Amino acid sequence: MKALLKSIVPERYHGKLKEAACRAYTVLYAGDRYECPFCSRHFRRMIPRGLNYGVLFEKHVVGGGWRRDAFCPGCSSYDRERLVYLYLKNKTTALTKASKVLHIAPERVLEKLFRKVPGIDYTTGDLFSKVVDVKLDVTAIQFPDDTFDLTLCNHVMEHVPDDRLAMREIFRTLKPGGLAIIQTPISTVLEKTDEDLADIPVPERIRRFGQEDHCRIYARDYADRLTSAGFAVEVFRWEESPEGFGGAENRFALNPEEPIFLCRKPTR
Repeated sequence: MKALLKSIVPERYHGKLKEAACRAYTVLYAGDRYECPFCSRHFRRMIPRGLNYGVLFEKHVVGGGWRRDAFCPGCSSYDRERLVYLYLKNKTTALTKASKVLHIAPERVLEKLFRKVPGIDYTTGDLFSKVVDVKLDVTAIQFPDDTFDLTLCNHVMEHVPDDRLAMREIFRTLKPGGLAIIQTPISTVLEKTDEDLADIPVPERIRRFGQEDHCRIYARDYADRLTSAGFAVEVFRWEESPEGFGGAENRFALNPEEPIFLCRKPTR
């Protein structure tokens, strides 16, 4: 039903469609167990989300498989969006300091938040969406070297055949000392990324990678790919220092296994 409605309703109204659904869900899921850091509403549980293909469970793909408390009934934020927001809020000055920000394939809840922050020069880009500021190919970013203080690129690389080129483009357009957050579904059991860039049939792509338009499942070598693009990479695990991230009780319904890949461009 959701896919049918989206195919009928123009993309510019999809946000309104979500808001209408959320008003109903807010009542249905009301309670005190969780709090959403975006909308500040409280719920007895979040809405389950995620795909349930066998490979996602077999290879324990964090951020790609089914999660019980993933989706906020109040504002439609996903667990990964709440995690990135809380990191930016608690660990950086990105939401308080004037800066240039590039948001690739923007999550709507994060986009709405950034557009309200004074002093931020904020640009959204996507290859296919019509409701972004610029049409953007992540393997050929049209901006000059050293343009952005912060780049957000979440759950994009697994779709891009030449992901190494995309990583280098994000590095190129980031200012020295700038930060890129480049999230992706990632296997906790694979040592080496499993990928296939051939034109394989959709059922085979789903069987191997867990989604019809994915080129790979990243593994423990993901940080090495980012490093090879020039980044200094830090892996932040919120559950190791949960203060500001919902505490040990996981008040904000984050994925306890999901790390954040912090990619900094070294200063010259």
